[in-house]
Amino acid sequence: MREIAKRSAVAVALPLVGCLFLALVLTLQWGESLQRVQRVEQLTELAIGVSSIISALQDERGATAVALSGVPGFAELVPERREVTDRRLDEAERLFERFRTEYDSGALPLELNMALAALDELSMLRSRADQGAAPSATVEAYTRIIKRLSQVIDAVALDISVPELATQVVSFQRLMTFIEYSARERSLGAVLLGTPGANEADAQTLANNLALQEALLDQLRMSPVGSVDRQLYEIASENPYAIELQAFRERLLDPLQLTMPDEQAAMQWFLLSSRYILELEAILGRGAEELDAAGVRLVNLAVAYYTGLGTGLLALLVALVWVSAILRRRLLWQMEAEQRDAEHIRFLGRHDPLTGLPNRHYFENLLEEEQRATLDAGEIIALHVLDIVDFKKVNRVWGIAAGDAVIRVVAKRLREVLPPDGLLARLYGDQFAIVQPDVSDKADAEGLARRLIEAFAEPVRVEERAISLHIRIGITLYPPNATTYDALMRNADLARQHVVEGGGYTFYVSEMYQGYLASKALMRDLKQATEAGEFQLVYQPKIDLATQRLAGLEALIRWRHPEKGLIGPAAFIAEAERSGMIVPIGAWVFAEACRQLKAWNNAGLRMPTVAVNLSPVQLKQADLVEQFRDTLKRYDIKPAQLELEVTESTFIDDIGASSVTLQQLRDLGVCVAIDDFGTGYSSLTYLQRLPVDRLKLDRSFVTALEASAQTERIVEAIITLSHGLGLRVIAEGVETEQQLTMLRAKGCDEVQGFWFSKPLMADELIAWLKARTSTASDLG
Repeated sequence: MREIAKRSAVAVALPLVGCLFLALVLTLQWGESLQRVQRVEQLTELAIGVSSIISALQDERGATAVALSGVPGFAELVPERREVTDRRLDEAERLFERFRTEYDSGALPLELNMALAALDELSMLRSRADQGAAPSATVEAYTRIIKRLSQVIDAVALDISVPELATQVVSFQRLMTFIEYSARERSLGAVLLGTPGANEADAQTLANNLALQEALLDQLRMSPVGSVDRQLYEIASENPYAIELQAFRERLLDPLQLTMPDEQAAMQWFLLSSRYILELEAILGRGAEELDAAGVRLVNLAVAYYTGLGTGLLALLVALVWVSAILRRRLLWQMEAEQRDAEHIRFLGRHDPLTGLPNRHYFENLLEEEQRATLDAGEIIALHVLDIVDFKKVNRVWGIAAGDAVIRVVAKRLREVLPPDGLLARLYGDQFAIVQPDVSDKADAEGLARRLIEAFAEPVRVEERAISLHIRIGITLYPPNATTYDALMRNADLARQHVVEGGGYTFYVSEMYQGYLASKALMRDLKQATEAGEFQLVYQPKIDLATQRLAGLEALIRWRHPEKGLIGPAAFIAEAERSGMIVPIGAWVFAEACRQLKAWNNAGLRMPTVAVNLSPVQLKQADLVEQFRDTLKRYDIKPAQLELEVTESTFIDDIGASSVTLQQLRDLGVCVAIDDFGTGYSSLTYLQRLPVDRLKLDRSFVTALEASAQTERIVEAIITLSHGLGLRVIAEGVETEQQLTMLRAKGCDEVQGFWFSKPLMADELIAWLKARTSTASDLG
């Protein structure tokens, strides 16, 4: 029995050992397969990323060359093409850096470094182009950069260990090469047609380029039917533009036909070549998809290989068939789970998890496909970008969960209105985008916009709540507005921003883009002005009506622009608030007022309070109180010498948070005043809840005081009620003696305006004070 037991144990142990050994082999094989797949996927991702940069550079080169040749209408395309190139470069930067750090051997890191070095020359190349460089020299400079990038794809093909994928990458590279020949031909042809006189060197370069195309076509002619190479050959040899392209080529190669510039012909050649290149790029896109699919096939091959080993193990180890079966089922379940996870991750990478709609990244691809289809079909599409008016209040009042529920309902209503072939995506937050295909005219887009607005006529119900929503829609048409995804989205978003408060829709017009450029230029100038110290303060006196003495000063900012001269705050404060530049500017104003107060104190001049304006944006700074405390301490200024002026609109969004911050500022010892009272949502009830000391009557009331009895009664009521709340009243904008007399009669405490003095520089202010014998003692 013991011997039988021993033999049974051996009989069981031997197959078990064999099972464990084969399982070990299987695990190692599986790990190697996964590593190979991961490396192949990374390499194909690099090849596709480099190809996208090359494509953008080709478009930029073409637009730049035609623009330098003087063809009308192309100069404005150059910034758009550069913007696309820069975005592609930004997207590929992390990819390049990863390969430079993870792959430290072979030709690939070297080629990447050389490609990056070539890309570093792009800024200088653009600068030369902006200064009017020769078109042909510019074309060749771009071509050198593109060639260097193409060599990265060559290195990828050499680095891929899987023959099938290596062959596909080689085909992909050949396609890229042919597109480069065609794109270079497009640029050279436009230069020859658009510039005066036949340039023999450029013509010879074009002829050499055509010869390279023909040589590559000869190689592709024998490619298998259905392959990427064969598709390229068929498009190149049988495309619908072949006759027109050939006619242009004969003209380009004939020096006698190039004696005079022909801008119309240059434009026709460029557009015709671009359509042809779009056909080729469609094949390139399919080639990229096939490369991506090849990684999936490798996974399937690994699964098939593993399944084969499992089957062999079952046949070899019959005694342990149930163990092997369990193991196999478990591993297959794991693989299926991983595949499901991968599919889910892929879906999440392209879709918004809250609504299931395409996300911004995926929508970019969908919109670009729709643009190509629209261009080929000669149709028009309308891009609607919309958001919910003041959606942040929904989150603040009802909570984030309610806000998410509202977004889901909004997506559902938009789906219900969406045209049958339309596209709907959630870009981010409460912003959505809709592509309306096959638009006949502007009225079609207006019809959809009205239906979208009508879809929100009924409130959105979340649990027991009924939440009223309004949407604003920006609309742009393609064509003619813009040519790229980024430009279309920018135009639609600019139109959305021009929708009036309360919702509605607006179509994009070119003036919006001009305003956008002006806004960007102003923001750039503001940043430079902050760094260069171009701002200065002037001070307008405030007079106490009871004593006729100086009651205080208001510090007002001025911008001494190096080219435009002195600029008032009305020209730049709104943009500074939109861009956030008001934060450093406001901090400078407060610090400069403290510095000037210290200078006066050191000089023995007894100045009353100095008031500075506080922006609503500044009031939301988490460290505002600490920042002001540090500034007061740094200049050794008593807080009572400072007054902060805030407008009524500061409190509209969140009176609670604003009141807390203002109370903390008052706790420092500074005085707080409501500025421009009467221009916003004026409410004396609010004043009971706000930690303020003074009220400044807006200049519009003062201006109308002499001509309007109603205004006179309003002013009298404001002064009386303010005094009842313990507030001092200051009237600004006093320019006549009659206004001054009426304000004094109604009990106004202080006034300021041109009747007494315009805003003055610090030294002018001292001279003005000395000239006022009634206030001379204020100087100490």
